[in-house]
Amino acid sequence: MRNIFYERGFETELLDRLKRLEELYTVLADKQTVKSSYTTAEFGRLIRVSNWYARELCRKGRVHATKANSGRGRSCEWRISHQELLRYQKEGLLPLPEKSSIKKGDAAA
Repeated sequence: MRNIFYERGFETELLDRLKRLEELYTVLADKQTVKSSYTTAEFGRLIRVSNWYARELCRKGRVHATKANSGRGRSCEWRISHQELLRYQKEGLLPLPEKSSIKKGDAAA
């Protein structure tokens, strides 16, 4: 009687499958974890955009975000609340904020 555990390549195939399962589990665990706020990298991963694009959305006011100390000196990082993530998933991007109609120098007049 043959023992399939000793067939050539079975161990490699089994390890490959296990690795794929672990990767899928990590992705699912990240999606299921509810946090009070997310970094731009986490937010980007959840909505499937790059970290750079997620930062641009924050900077341009297309999503509600706040700046928080990151522990890296003077630089702050954007933080997006869980409520904003849910709003984004339901409604999409916020409209572009309107530019102020007051020009520089006209405010003093």
